[in-house]
Amino acid sequence: MTAPSQTENQLLTAALHSARDTELLLLDRSARFQAGDAFAKLFGSAEAIVIADENTFQAAGRDVHDALRRAAQATCDPLVLPAAGLYAEYSFVEQVL
Repeated sequence: MTAPSQTENQLLTAALHSARDTELLLLDRSARFQAGDAFAKLFGSAEAIVIADENTFQAAGRDVHDALRRAAQATCDPLVLPAAGLYAEYSFVEQVL
């Protein structure tokens, strides 16, 4: 992975400034290990929870959860959903809530 060019950085900065919900973007192979610091920057001492499907949790979710704990961030146990049949649909949001 190469670092973004100056033009790409300018485009990303402009996109983040105009974004309604996104406040932080980490582009780095080790971003998942920085989750504790990133979460604290955005949400202070609020309790965190990792929500992922089985595949995503295995690939990165465990590292994110561990990073939160290393940063002494209050965390719930991860919520790991079955990967089979999971897709971007609001009924899954309702299940999580």
